[in-house]
Amino acid sequence: MAKKKTPTVWTAVGVGLATLGGGLLGWMHRRRQVALEKRTIDLSAPIQALEVGSGFDVELSFGLGEELVMEGLPATLDEVNYTIHEGLLRVYLSPDGLSPELPRRVTLYLSLRSLPSITLLSDSSLTAQGVNEVDHFTLVQHSSRLKGLQVEGEVASLRLSGEFKSAGHFRLKSLSVQTVGNGKLKYDALTSETNLSMAGSGLAYLSGLADRVDCSLSGRTKVHAEKFVTESIKVLLSHDAQAEWKVNQAYSVSLSERSHLILRGEEAKPSEVTVTQQAKFIRCK
Repeated sequence: MAKKKTPTVWTAVGVGLATLGGGLLGWMHRRRQVALEKRTIDLSAPIQALEVGSGFDVELSFGLGEELVMEGLPATLDEVNYTIHEGLLRVYLSPDGLSPELPRRVTLYLSLRSLPSITLLSDSSLTAQGVNEVDHFTLVQHSSRLKGLQVEGEVASLRLSGEFKSAGHFRLKSLSVQTVGNGKLKYDALTSETNLSMAGSGLAYLSGLADRVDCSLSGRTKVHAEKFVTESIKVLLSHDAQAEWKVNQAYSVSLSERSHLILRGEEAKPSEVTVTQQAKFIRCK
């Protein structure tokens, strides 16, 4: 006579699935109970600068009236500290007030007509819509993320550090970009003058037009600017830096150590070329 098998395994699996299902239902129920909350902040004075601490995702719109709305869990919003002093809006999360199980994340919806200065600190992000029309613009990023930024004006100065990600469009007389770290930037620019200085192991993708470019790279930085056309360029590369540019008229090049430069544009004439050690300089169409 065949022995009757005891369904031990299937019983255990059934209990496990039931436990898992109950856990998911309980999590969903608790999540429904703690809904996100929105709070409107009174902007009592015009905002000329924004400084954002870690834990914030900023949705920034230009060209509209001034408004600031915060969204997050009520307990998290209770730990938001903000000040407005002499046109500077500073927004931070309290370092000690939140319990470890609460998410340190708040969304800011900010509408402004223009904004001359933005500072994004580590673990923050900003997504912009519309055109920021301002004479002088300053951006500081440290291990943060930015996209959608459009700036039209006279002068812009951008300083990026850490593990940053930055993307934007610029229509200016002068654009200055300085980076330190291993971040990535993607910019489209129409300028009279563009200055680019990079150290560390950052990566840059550039497109657009300029009358003059000054490029200084060190470390293991890389610049892909074959879609950026300039009338004249000065390039200084050292260590393992690599770059590719396109120039129409004149160029000055100084390469050392193991750096590598590709310069496109057959009609351009050299004013000075120095290539030492194991550096490589390639001219092509």
